[in-house]
Amino acid sequence: LYKLAFDKFKKAIEIKPDFHEAFNNWGADLGNLAKIKKGHDAEDLYIQAFDKLQKAIEYGGSSYNLSCLFAIRGKFEEALKYLEISLTKGEITVAFVENDEDWAKYTENEKFLYLINKYRK
Repeated sequence: LYKLAFDKFKKAIEIKPDFHEAFNNWGADLGNLAKIKKGHDAEDLYIQAFDKLQKAIEYGGSSYNLSCLFAIRGKFEEALKYLEISLTKGEITVAFVENDEDWAKYTENEKFLYLINKYRK
């Protein structure tokens, strides 16, 4: 099913090269697939996911999925940077972030808590 989805995203990009929603969903799905793979296969998928998510942002898409990808890859400072962009733009709510498993290992982190509390309404 992932391959079928990736083929559809590729076709959508061929039709509309700046279709940020397709890049965003493609990147998110690549990241989700990488989570269930191991070794070189997972690394290759994560690299592709970063590329697609950065393209999505370049074309006006949300930065939230990129922040999550950085978080699950242990790149905390980059994750916070993109999370703050997403929160500032209102792309995501604090409640959603607090319930997102991608941030689970950071729920006690001072910098994470500071950022979350800064945008809590």
